[in-house]
Amino acid sequence: TLGEEAVRQSQHVHAQELFVQVPGVWVVRGSGQESLPAIRSPVLTGPGSCGAFLILENGIPTRPSGFCNVNQLFELPTELAAGVEVIRGPGNALYGSNALHGTINVLLPDAGAPTQAAVEFGPHDFLRVSGQYASAGSKGTAAGLVHADDGGFRDDSGYRQTKAYASQSLDLATGSLKVSLAASDLDQQTAGYIPGFDAYKDPELRRANLNPEAYRKARSQRLTAHWQRPGERFDLDVRPFLRHSDMEFLQHFLPG
Repeated sequence: TLGEEAVRQSQHVHAQELFVQVPGVWVVRGSGQESLPAIRSPVLTGPGSCGAFLILENGIPTRPSGFCNVNQLFELPTELAAGVEVIRGPGNALYGSNALHGTINVLLPDAGAPTQAAVEFGPHDFLRVSGQYASAGSKGTAAGLVHADDGGFRDDSGYRQTKAYASQSLDLATGSLKVSLAASDLDQQTAGYIPGFDAYKDPELRRANLNPEAYRKARSQRLTAHWQRPGERFDLDVRPFLRHSDMEFLQHFLPG
């Protein structure tokens, strides 16, 4: 488990910088916000990744079962997370489909979380603004937003990304209800692979983009509700959800 303090200290602009803290986990950083995860497993790509990793947000799967779940982490607002849970190894018996090699659960802040704001600047025209608000007490409102604009260190490799969440907690029908909405939007110019032995040693070639036409545009929205009512013999727990995602991208690679 990575707690809120670990998330804040990482100041990560990519999921790889966060999950490098977890033994047995390796997230390969691709162009822009792309990634290939490995959890006690090889780095799986394409059809080989289908159902390999279960990605959750507050315990709810972010994609349907069997989805080829690479490049899925960029949808989640990990920069604003209250914590991240990682289960290494098969988790199908407990969590169901997709947890063949491991499970990642991103926990969004609740009411009572600290209110804060930040502005960051960096090389290659990097700019990121973020903010969070939460009302006091366990019942109330929580919301957060992060927007990043990166020019990229290679030609035509920048991206703009916005991620946000909002939640409302209240009492309902002798139980407690929490309704959450999370969304993300990514507009990325993708840099392709650079072939050739020791190509990275060439100062001009390593900053070049041999596939300037490549791009990735991805959007996602997730609406969830969590209603709990304690009882004498058992507790009632209901979690309906709606999720939507779409992506358009120009393939800049060939299988194998």
